[in-house]
Amino acid sequence: MKILNLYAGIGGNRKFWGNEHEITAVEYNESIASIYKDLYQNDTVIVADAHEYLRLNFMDYDFIWSSPPCQTHSRLNFSGRSRGEEYQFPSMKLYEEIILLDTFFKGKYVIENVTPYYTPLIPPQISGRHCFWANFKIPNINIGSKVNNDKGNTLAKKMKDRGFEIINFHNYDGDKRQLLNNCVEPEIGQIILNRVLGIEEKSNVKQTQLF
Repeated sequence: MKILNLYAGIGGNRKFWGNEHEITAVEYNESIASIYKDLYQNDTVIVADAHEYLRLNFMDYDFIWSSPPCQTHSRLNFSGRSRGEEYQFPSMKLYEEIILLDTFFKGKYVIENVTPYYTPLIPPQISGRHCFWANFKIPNINIGSKVNNDKGNTLAKKMKDRGFEIINFHNYDGDKRQLLNNCVEPEIGQIILNRVLGIEEKSNVKQTQLF
């Protein structure tokens, strides 16, 4: 199966997918992409804008996973005003991707994001602390987050909890904690891919239409 893994980060969702699939990962940050490549050497890693790559190439894949940046949708964006931060527009790229794939894509897709501070324009499937937009039924997953923003947790503990080795990050000068906090739990990625592999090729499950 040909899989497209967008906004791949260090590949938390991909960790338990194995090597029997043809996986293409797209990550904009070259340093983060290099970590992904070290971890998953059989994957094709492309340093590019994932949103634009999706538009140009989505028909070439059987299954697409997309985890667009969540910051502008997060409740932290809303609460940030109390700290004097400026307002941000919620990025409509999330909904552009949902509409594109739900309308034109023939394979299976899942788009993952946080629970937003506003009422979602397209209702998601809720599972655990995640919102999912998909053209198949997402199972109820509530494994809890092993990695959080608690500064009392050491970097080594965070990496252990996620199942990553510190050596993979030794050349990365950015915020390693944030990399791990951005990861989708590997168990969730595994459960969803297993659902994709086990469902009927044709599905009657469709997203609720905009408005």
